[in-house]
Amino acid sequence: MELDSHADTCCAGSNCAVLEYTSKSCSVVGFNRDNPKDKLTHIPIIKTATAYDTPTGETLILVIPQALYLGDYLSYSLLCPNQLRDHGIILDDVPQHLAPDPRLATHSIYAPEENVRIPLEMRGVISLFYTRRPTATEIEECPWIILTSELEWDPHSPAFQENEYRSSAESEQTSFTTRNLLPAHVDNLHNNQEALDLIKVSSVFSDTSFLSIASTTTVKRAYSITKEHLSSLWGIGLHAAELTLQVTTQKGIRNPIHPIVRRYATKQSRLRYNQLGSKHGRFYSDTFFSDCKSTRGNTLAQLFTNDTKFLRIIPMKKKSEAANALMEIIQDIGVPSALHCDGARELQYGKWKEICQDYGMRQSVTEPYSPWQNRAELGIREAKKSIHRLMSSTKTPKPLWDYCAAYVAEITCLTVNDLFAVHGRTPYEIVTGNTPDITEYTEFAWYEAVIYYEDAIFPNPKEHIGRWLGVAHRVGQALCYWILNKSGKVLACTSIRKITSDELATNTMTEQIHAFDEQILRHFNNNTITLPLTDDAFDTVDQLNDVYLPLIKNRRCLKMMICLTQKHMISIFRLG
Repeated sequence: MELDSHADTCCAGSNCAVLEYTSKSCSVVGFNRDNPKDKLTHIPIIKTATAYDTPTGETLILVIPQALYLGDYLSYSLLCPNQLRDHGIILDDVPQHLAPDPRLATHSIYAPEENVRIPLEMRGVISLFYTRRPTATEIEECPWIILTSELEWDPHSPAFQENEYRSSAESEQTSFTTRNLLPAHVDNLHNNQEALDLIKVSSVFSDTSFLSIASTTTVKRAYSITKEHLSSLWGIGLHAAELTLQVTTQKGIRNPIHPIVRRYATKQSRLRYNQLGSKHGRFYSDTFFSDCKSTRGNTLAQLFTNDTKFLRIIPMKKKSEAANALMEIIQDIGVPSALHCDGARELQYGKWKEICQDYGMRQSVTEPYSPWQNRAELGIREAKKSIHRLMSSTKTPKPLWDYCAAYVAEITCLTVNDLFAVHGRTPYEIVTGNTPDITEYTEFAWYEAVIYYEDAIFPNPKEHIGRWLGVAHRVGQALCYWILNKSGKVLACTSIRKITSDELATNTMTEQIHAFDEQILRHFNNNTITLPLTDDAFDTVDQLNDVYLPLIKNRRCLKMMICLTQKHMISIFRLG
């Protein structure tokens, strides 16, 4: 198994076994493309495996999806270094004796997820390691190490050149602000069906065999599903079949070898949920923290947003739950086409990375010390302002911040904003393509006093006073809400009604509401939101004006107000 920096796609030779065929194939030509003798057609693109025997005697199955299958034409296999790196494999192909510091050189292939290192040897100037064709039993029982991604590999994607430019550009430049970590895989594959792959091959080979292969260059791939096959399969005309292939994809096709030696891979994740593939399908995500543990034990939240001000906030107990939040977004909204995050480890590796790969989401990160490159940073700032104002104006106890955060995000998605990109529609509709129904949000306001029904033994009352905390989406049927009861517990309830104006006009009802609030304050130790003047509470004087001006009744008498933070004076501004 040789490393070849001139190979832009891994090539599987006779030391590999075919696990699955994809729906694509390619044509292979020599360096002289004009020579018809130097051409092989219909070279399949496969998922292949080879057996590696470790120095300790353990056998590992190295799995290489998206490889060109040359089979008996090639007695050895070629690995594309950048295709491995694109999957997160750490590859040090510099020989130790040629390394600037031999003590730091490893000359190996390292799979960080499995903590497996494969040492490389030298044959001449070629770095390689030895593998063999695995048996059916070994494929079934030995541990697998995945070397390349399952996603469509596009070595000619312009993203690679752009990413290299972005990496070397100064941080002050704003024309390029992201660095892709995961593959710039093929987009809009159905638009490229007419093209065949052209693969440069070193040395000259006949129509029936290769002498050697030193480099491959993949241009485009062609689907093996033809209009004739689809016409016969579906019973439709050739013209209809041709048009259908042009406007559809075939991402889930599998053609395993016979006999079957391993169960089919059932994770066809990309076919299960909506694909957010429009120009607004690129999402940004970041984590923000709270100094107050919520009633559900949450101390932080994962925020997702995009260029339409679509907003989703998912509270969490610990940072490692960020991947669960991403999965919730996929289930509720759809699969983003791309994700941009900061350099946090939990947003790059582990389960988060696995989900991105399974669902075909391209991932990018901000440059170090450049938080302005992540749109989620602005989303967090605006969300915190809205949450703070809403909780302070309604005297909501701090431990209920996670319910308020989710409510603020939902209202933001359902509200038409002034961005040109939404064209007078809601961010929710722009992203999902569905006009939202706002029935659940139009009857009650945040932390509004309500009456809810709960079974009780006679003669105890069945109606009780509670506070409304938003919509309970994943509990019960539609129109199910979160209600705070007098014990400080949050219930999911559908039998709720407003307190009428006539009831509010009575002393009995106002006293009951007041007694309820007093009991809640005692339960939460008077831990409510106030209007603190802290360094990070507000960003500008205008934000201070927005909060404090409505609280000042006699503005004309007040000519100047001095605002002090905990450390220093931040502003002196006039109130007109």
